[in-house]
This record gives sequence, structure tokens and C-alpha cells, in this order.
Amino acid sequence: MVDDNRDMSRSDVPVRPGRAAAPECLVDGTYVRLMHRDGPAMTALVVFGDELTGPRGTAARALGVGADPRADLYEVLPTGQNWFPATETGPMAETLARDKDGRPGLAIGASMGGYGALRYGARAGCTTVLAFSPQARLDPAMSGPGARLSGQFRADLHHDMDITPAHLPERAYVVIDPEDAHDLLHAELLRHEAGVDVIPLARMGHRTEHALSSPEITEEVLRAAAAGDREDLARALRRGRRAVPRYLARLSLACSERGHARWGAEIAQLPEREGKPLAPDLRMALARARAKLGEPMQALEQIETLIVDAPKNPRFWRALSDQYEAIGEARAAGDVLELALEETGNFQLCWKLIQNRFTLGSLEEAGLLADMAEELWPERAGQIERMKTRIARAA
Repeated sequence: MVDDNRDMSRSDVPVRPGRAAAPECLVDGTYVRLMHRDGPAMTALVVFGDELTGPRGTAARALGVGADPRADLYEVLPTGQNWFPATETGPMAETLARDKDGRPGLAIGASMGGYGALRYGARAGCTTVLAFSPQARLDPAMSGPGARLSGQFRADLHHDMDITPAHLPERAYVVIDPEDAHDLLHAELLRHEAGVDVIPLARMGHRTEHALSSPEITEEVLRAAAAGDREDLARALRRGRRAVPRYLARLSLACSERGHARWGAEIAQLPEREGKPLAPDLRMALARARAKLGEPMQALEQIETLIVDAPKNPRFWRALSDQYEAIGEARAAGDVLELALEETGNFQLCWKLIQNRFTLGSLEEAGLLADMAEELWPERAGQIERMKTRIARAA
């Protein structure tokens, strides 16, 4: 059920300098809401949210767009993980197009929001779509890397999900990390089935939209996309990527693993040159570079500072244990895992501890740990029973 709350004979709302008009709800549906904040910009910005930003009403803010009070901003906000059902989102997009009254528009979204922008951007009257790491569809028959989200399919909502050339406006750009197997598969589906223009942005993972890392970069990206300048768009995204800690961390790790650990260390410390603290991913990458440079103690100290800051994070404990193992200190690695298990209650750390004690010949302790694990994680009973069999045979 959709309620259209807006008188379509609207008059423009003036915007005072430095202030934006209050958002207004145009459509309040079961699965999708349409919000509008009037602004004098000639090109409307249509932001499609995802399952997190939609219910919170933060789709534009999460992407770093629409903060300029001059922006004429529409937000298409899903009420949950519903993937913009066609029966409701289609008519809502037409309402948006009528309200926009012939002005050009740019639709933008990430992940589920990227799908929504591609599927309904043209129907909303947009001439350009910019989709970050979108899915082509939900398909319960799909298997392999592309099936990561197929469990969200609902036959009553998603029987009409495909994106075809008829759904796309004049320009449709899809930005993905080609190293993400899921996103690459869906981008190729969109390229072959709908004809989108795919822009690779390596080492960003699924969150390619994080390349919109500053207002200046965001303005460049939106301007290039609206103008249909693919090269300027790609260049602006690559510039924005340089300020993303996850990208720098992945680049640093790649350098370290390929024999260029000094480069890896320098890259991991780039934010410090600008007076910024290092994000956890960068501190982990720096520890890896230190280890590769033959500085194992510095690597251990780097990881320990992460644990002090976030003692419940299993990843940091695992990294510390792995570093002790790398320098031949298996007993110390086990002691770390014991502390980690007390702090986190994490099954994977418990499993590593069982394997550690088994390898060191502490079979009785390994057996006791396996009994405890079976009580705490009964869903892992098969895996644990196989380990208990190995322990019994070794004894």
C-alpha cells in the first residue's frame, strides 16, 4: 500500500544561504519511502538506500552526498532488506519523475542501493546512474561466489528483478573491485545483459563507494558522471581511493607479500604524514611489513597495541598468535590463544588452541579443550568429534 502525500502542483521552496529546506515525505509505502529536500540545483540527486541506511533515513549522508544546501535531494529509502519490490518501487519512481518535472537527475546507490538505482533510476527520470558494487538480481538458483545474497530472495517480492537495457538511462556506470568475486560476477551479468559501463576500482572490496572520500572528490565524481566523462570519473574515483584506509592497507599488504615490504611499511604509514592516526587495518598492514622486514618484535608490539585498544576482536588475537608461530614460538602462540579465548569466547580461536596443544603433544589438555568446545558449540559437534578421534589415536 502506497500513500502519495505530495500535492503535485508544488511551488519551489526557497533555500536560505547555508541552510537546507526540511525533508518532506512524498511517498510512505510498505517497503519504500520517498523523501525530498528541495533545493535550487538544476540537476536532482536521487539516492537509493540499502537495508541499513534506508530504515535510518541516512542514505545520502552515508554516501557523503547531498550535504550542499543547494542540492535538490531525493532519497529512496527501503524499510528493510526488501530489494525494492517492483510493484511498489515502480509507481514510486514515476511519482518522483513527475515531482522532478523534467529536470535532469542523477541516481546513485551502493550495494542494494546500487541495484535500486540501476533498476529504477531511468523510471525516476534520471539521465545518469552511478552504482557502486551492485547486484544484478537475487537468484535462488545461483551458486558459487555470486550467490552470497541469494538467501534474501522472496518469491512474493522478487519475481521481477532483472535489469535490462530498457531499464537504463543514457549513462549507467557500475563501479566494482574486480578482486571481489561476487561483485565481478554481478558486474559481468549487468554488462552482458543490460550494457552498463563497468569501472574497476581495485583493492576496495565491496565498499567501493568509500572512494567518495571528501566533498571535493564527491563533487568531481558526480560532475563527471553527469557529463558522461568516463575517464574523468575513473580518475576522480582513483584519487578518492587514496584516502581510504582499507585501500591503503590492501595495497601495503600486496607490496609486503610480493617482496616489497619497505614500500608496504611506507604506504601503511601515509596517513601519519598528514597528522592522522592509523586505522586498525593500516596498523595490521604495518605489522605485516615489519615482520617481512625482519623486525618480528616490532610486529608483535604493533599487534599488541591493537589488542589493547580492542580486546574483544578475534582477528587481532589471531594475528598475534600467527606472528608468534611465524618466529617459531608455538608455546607462546598457544598462551596467546588461551588468553584470547577467555576474552572473546570465539570458536575459531578455541579450535586453533586445540590444534596448538595437539601439535605440542599436550594431548590431555587438547582433549579437555575439545570436550569444552563440544559443550559450548554443539553445532560444531561433527568437527570436534573428528578431532577427539585424532587425539585418542595419538594417545
